[in-house]
Formats: sequence, structure tokens, C-alpha cells
Amino acid sequence: MISPAHPISRWSRIGFVVSAWLYAVGVIIQVFLAGLSVFNDATRWPDHVQFGQMVGGFTVLMVAFAVVGRLPWLIVGLAFAEFMLYGMQYPFALSSIGAMAALHAVNALIMFWLAITLAQRTQSLALSRATA
Repeated sequence: MISPAHPISRWSRIGFVVSAWLYAVGVIIQVFLAGLSVFNDATRWPDHVQFGQMVGGFTVLMVAFAVVGRLPWLIVGLAFAEFMLYGMQYPFALSSIGAMAALHAVNALIMFWLAITLAQRTQSLALSRATA
């Protein structure tokens, strides 16, 4: 078993923080692309869809890095919750029920908040040589 002080654990923690920050930035870009499509040029909608598919990979990385980095189980659980929230974006966006579809935007706010929270709470663990 890999100890929390092992270099693999430390690099995984750094990977977690980087992935969380990049995911948060990705959510901001997603909101911009959606707004661009709605308020400026509807032909840009595929950019929002395709970028969203790409940025979701960070949620998988966050879960993997959290486990390998031996982060506290609360962080692992919240990283998995981020992955599940990302997965919920598809049924929300594809729903024919207006109120359900509107949850797509609300869920994006929650995902952004959670990514920022996870990045901030784990940054000190990633940058220190101390064990978790």
C-alpha cells in the first residue's frame, strides 16, 4: 500500500488540485460558450456541447487522484459527487420538461462551487510534504 508520504501520493494530490482548478475554469468557459450561443450566434452551440464532453474528463481524474493521493475519504466522496453531478448534466440538458432542463444551469453552479471548494481545501495538502 502506498503511504501518504510516498511521492506518488504527493504528485497525485497535486494532480487533484490542478484538475479541480482546471475543471472550475472549464465550467466558466462552458457558461461563456452557452451564453455566446444563446445571445450571439446559435451556430456556436456545438462548441458548448463538445467542450463539455472534454471538460468532464477532469472529474474522472479528480476521483482517481483523490484515491491514489490518499486524500481524506470526505474529499474522495466529494470528488465522486462532482463526477455524478457532471453525469446529471446530460439528463438535465436533454429533458423535455422545462423545469428539469433548467436544472442544467443550476447544476453547473453547484459543480463550479464544489470544484472551487475541493481545490481550496486540498491545496495545502498537495503543497505540503506532511501526511494526510
